[in-house]
Amino acid sequence: MNPVKWLVRILFLLFLSLLSIAADTITLDHFIRDNGTEIVVSSGKVFALGFFSPGRSRNRYVGIWYFQVPEQTVVWVANRDNPIKDNSGNLRIDGRGNLALFHGNQTVPVWSSNTSITGTSNTIAQILDSGNLVLLQNDTRRSVLWQSFDYPTNTLLPFMKLGLSFRTGLNRVITSWKSPDDPGVGNCSYRINPSGFPQLYLYKGSAPLWRTGSWTGRRWSGVPEMTSNYIFNISFVNTVDEVSITYGVRNSSFITRMVTNETGIQQRFTWNREAQHWIGFCAYAETDGGIGCLTWHGDLVDTRTYTDAGQDLYIRVDANDLARDTKKDPFHNKGVLAITIVSAVVLFLILLALLHCLVTRLRRAERRKKRNAFSFTSSSLFEDSLGEKEIDESRRNGDLPFFDLSTIAAATNNFSTDNKLGQGGFGTVYKGVLFNGKEIAVKRLSKHSGQGVQEFKNEIVLIAKLQHRNLDSRLRIIHRDLKASNVLLDAEMNPKISDFGMARIFGGDQIEGDTKRVVGTYGYMSPEYAMHGHFSTKSDVYSFGVLLLEIITGKKNSTYFPDNPSSNLVGHVWDLWEEDKAIETVDSALAKTQKGDEISTSEGTGSVNDVTITMVQAR
Repeated sequence: MNPVKWLVRILFLLFLSLLSIAADTITLDHFIRDNGTEIVVSSGKVFALGFFSPGRSRNRYVGIWYFQVPEQTVVWVANRDNPIKDNSGNLRIDGRGNLALFHGNQTVPVWSSNTSITGTSNTIAQILDSGNLVLLQNDTRRSVLWQSFDYPTNTLLPFMKLGLSFRTGLNRVITSWKSPDDPGVGNCSYRINPSGFPQLYLYKGSAPLWRTGSWTGRRWSGVPEMTSNYIFNISFVNTVDEVSITYGVRNSSFITRMVTNETGIQQRFTWNREAQHWIGFCAYAETDGGIGCLTWHGDLVDTRTYTDAGQDLYIRVDANDLARDTKKDPFHNKGVLAITIVSAVVLFLILLALLHCLVTRLRRAERRKKRNAFSFTSSSLFEDSLGEKEIDESRRNGDLPFFDLSTIAAATNNFSTDNKLGQGGFGTVYKGVLFNGKEIAVKRLSKHSGQGVQEFKNEIVLIAKLQHRNLDSRLRIIHRDLKASNVLLDAEMNPKISDFGMARIFGGDQIEGDTKRVVGTYGYMSPEYAMHGHFSTKSDVYSFGVLLLEIITGKKNSTYFPDNPSSNLVGHVWDLWEEDKAIETVDSALAKTQKGDEISTSEGTGSVNDVTITMVQAR
């Protein structure tokens, strides 16, 4: 054995030798005082009775503990709810023959066995090797008048009966301590519930935490580990007089106890002599089955399935009821199968629909990503597109400069309204200054644009072609949307045509074309283009003529004329020109010199009007 353990045992035996160890009884002449040395020990030196203080408490209690276990383990407390605050307590037989605990010289006991004793009051109290403290009639019969096993605290010892006596009303219940420092009656209890089929219940307050199940004739139904090889001799009584259970150990040297602690846990502890400490364990073996018969009313609830233990449950029902239920739904199994199949199909379709939605969203996101990257490789609308290869070549050769969005944002002060030059059908045009000081115009496509990404692409493709080194002298451009708002003036008042989103490029000798998609601004479109979709180089000549008329007359193309409400600017000028009154259309501001003198308009302005009317003349 470990030398340290031997030393502990020797010191413990030396401590015991200092105690005033009396016999196993308390009599009228022999009692114990709380002086730290006086105890009563059972004849086999298994249990001791005396005064103690639990945990860190200084309160004094009378209790029973294991005599030969170095770690003081209290299994029963007398005055658990009435502690003595000092060391003046004494335990003796009182004048009526009861075992009583007194505080100092007081005559009223703190605790008493409080049993009715008839005849002589000559009694003795004895502590047994079972841990049971009994009050006996001191005669030849030695009748038991009272015993501590009828009033357990938090510990169930072997051979202690647990249950209810219907004859006397005595209910033996295990109740937890309040805390490790206070052995008072706690909130958890372990007891037999006699209603229906009696079962052991673990309660916290009035709420059940766990139960053993009903008695099968050999064991509790919820404790399959209880077998014929079980370490206990179990006696279960269920009669008209009482319902109780007693656990007796097969080996008397086996030190074990069951404790209900204050946390609501039921544990069994066994003393390990070699290790010299308590071990909490379940000493059970596998069951070999058994036979029992139970009946119940209502629903069958709280059944358990065990992997390595348990018993088969056979249910006996009326044959007629069984046959009737079978005939009632002969296709029951098929119905269940059909429901399962339909449910699986529906679930599969739902998953398929969700997958389709996900794929669709991913494809849309990919298309948006490609549009934002200005992919021009496969546009059916722009048959004259350069293609990705040529644009990449332009990037490499430096003919068409490319800028990152961050560069453009920095140049326009993050598209500030102070840099705004104007706004068209596509969006807003901003003035910008690059890091090298070069001024640029930046067109930002509006998400609310009535036109869209394709026109914006078209303008970029056209600019790319105009900048291409191999196509400088072989292209013709039809703007198709020439108007005042698309003519920009630089600092020196030089005009710059902008907004080529609707422009078309002709190569070689091509001078005209047709389209099913008429785009542009009504009022500036030539009649053949607006009505038939036919456009040519003359289409921009017509639009330029309208622009000149707006300059000469000082009026917009959409101006209202009271004399001819159905006519626009072109029709109004045309009518005056046929009446040889075209001079009347000239803006009065053009009839004055810088000094305010009138000038002759018969030749200069008249010639301009003639040319302009010819440009817009319907063909």
